Amino acid sequence: ASYAMFMVSTSKPQIRQAYKYILLNLLGSTLFVMCAGWLYGQLGTLNMADITRIVMAGELPTECIPVVAMLIIVFGGKTAIFPLWYWLPDTYHTLPAPIVGLFAGLLTKVGAYVLIRVFVMMFGSALEVTEVVTPVLLVCAAVTMFLGVLGAVSMHTVRRILAIHIISQVGYMLLGIGLGMGAVAGLTQAEVETKTLAVAGAIFFIIHNMVVKCCLFLCGGLIQEHAGSDNLDKIGGLLRRAPWLATLFLIAALSLAGLPPLSGFFGKFVLIQATFQYQS
Repeated sequence: ASYAMFMVSTSKPQIRQAYKYILLNLLGSTLFVMCAGWLYGQLGTLNMADITRIVMAGELPTECIPVVAMLIIVFGGKTAIFPLWYWLPDTYHTLPAPIVGLFAGLLTKVGAYVLIRVFVMMFGSALEVTEVVTPVLLVCAAVTMFLGVLGAVSMHTVRRILAIHIISQVGYMLLGIGLGMGAVAGLTQAEVETKTLAVAGAIFFIIHNMVVKCCLFLCGGLIQEHAGSDNLDKIGGLLRRAPWLATLFLIAALSLAGLPPLSGFFGKFVLIQATFQYQS
């Protein structure tokens, strides 16, 4: 469906990026099918409940660990985590506003949701997996957050800023996923609550980001309609011409920044709280 939507209101830049997007997704899908085949060969099932039971019983074969680690590449590319984010900044800004609003609200968030299902719920109880995957996810989360913000600061058009900033927000989701991994058996009540808090924060942040990012991209499309451009150097005085549009953009942007009492504050607060509890 996303391939077809890339062809709506096509322009030369959009077609050029569509080829890249389709190629990368085909490579990711091929690797996913290969990993699924390897898991089936080792475990005899692809049912998520059966795999969870095998993992919790401590019966996960050692040969499965590299395959599980490869799933980070599969779903990390979909989520646009470091260093697999290169397709997103050059792609989103070429799309029409309604389509990029839908993409920004759904595509990377689906990847984050799958990471929760796979690495927290399915393989999170396997010590061999968490020792490999958890440090990778936490390092990727930190680098994704930091470099995503730097990339956004360097841009001068609204859509490019919003597109690159998606990467930074993915870092917060990845942080909650990394903190939430690990078996709960043998842990203290406080440690279990920390892991639960981290996953809950990641889920809340995904939902918050779906709504806010979609709103910002739609506002960005309206800015281009009103001003004829979304270049920050050319849209001065928009507040006087479209005060309601400016207000809507401001509210969504403040929520994205995490200003209380907007939703972004609660998502970031929970994740930061879980991080400090995890370190202590």
